[in-house]
Amino acid sequence: AVEALLRTRGLLRAAADDPALRAVWYRVNQESEELLVPVIARLTDGRRDPLEVRLVAAAATDAIRIALETWSGTEAATEGPDSPADLAVRCLRSLLGAGDDTP
Repeated sequence: AVEALLRTRGLLRAAADDPALRAVWYRVNQESEELLVPVIARLTDGRRDPLEVRLVAAAATDAIRIALETWSGTEAATEGPDSPADLAVRCLRSLLGAGDDTP
């Protein structure tokens, strides 16, 4: 997992100056969002409106995308403070209005 994240960091850094690579990155994220929709629908046992399910999938996917893109511009470690997972949790908490101090 560490090696994969480090490769992703390199690719994201390269994507900043490569429109074709950036297009692939956005396509991969769109495909991830589409794959997440049925997972969220199953997790909510069909109790959520399909529009809400899509919104949650989009928000979660973009939170992860933004976390990875932000992390890739730093030298932060793959785990711990300012890692991709830490940043993704911060993004999701911000979306939920929970702030960083919520356990």
